[in-house]
Amino acid sequence: LNIGDFGLLPFSAEKAASYEVGWKGRFADGRASASIAGFYIDYNKRQVEYHIETPVGPVEGIGNFGDSRQIGFEADLSVQVSEALTLSFAAGAIDAEWTGETLAYGIDFEGEKPPNVPEFSWNVNADYRQPINAGMDFIFGVQVSKNGASDTVQAFHPLRNPSYTVVNAQVGVAGSTRTGEGVAMGGQAGVVGHLRIGAGARIGAQAGVIGDVAPGETVSGYPARDHRSYLKAMALLMRLPDVMQRVDRLERRMDQGDAR
Repeated sequence: LNIGDFGLLPFSAEKAASYEVGWKGRFADGRASASIAGFYIDYNKRQVEYHIETPVGPVEGIGNFGDSRQIGFEADLSVQVSEALTLSFAAGAIDAEWTGETLAYGIDFEGEKPPNVPEFSWNVNADYRQPINAGMDFIFGVQVSKNGASDTVQAFHPLRNPSYTVVNAQVGVAGSTRTGEGVAMGGQAGVVGHLRIGAGARIGAQAGVIGDVAPGETVSGYPARDHRSYLKAMALLMRLPDVMQRVDRLERRMDQGDAR
């Protein structure tokens, strides 16, 4: 589509100056962490997506609708209540509006809120994980999220998305692989769950471990096996083209013998 064929607007680069100040730290002997930050963003020629109806169906465009500013804050807190339980909380709020002359399709919406900028939102999480036997953990989690209301496209005829709350919970049993001291793993090695990797074991790069590894053992390949066995297998694999040629010559000789 050419610009202007169906009312599409031309657009240019968007510029923004962003300023932020905040604090982040740990306390309570490292069992708690928190952060808080405030920010201010000044947009020039802010780009906004919009949709228009055309004879060939809806078309999405981008336009520079004008200048805007937004100011807000975000904060989070996480506390390890016990070895098994961790609680966390996060919140944030944004106040935004179009500034100066903001004109699109003959509509001036100076002072209105730009689209897709939610109001105050927050979430609370509780995560519990407790070992129940060797290699198995009981897990339980709850998350509650509150998302603030926001406007969406069109910017010049916005639709209001009301605030909503999401509650999510899960419970189950999770496995974990336990490793001894001095275990060395090469790059991109993978280990499935519920395994035991013995002390001093070595796992080759890109190996896929699907079974326990004895202390001091070296494994390679996928599925991972004793390193010497893996090297022998690789040596045989390198000889495979030659073996196939010999088999092919033998089959031809047998065919010629049958023909006689």
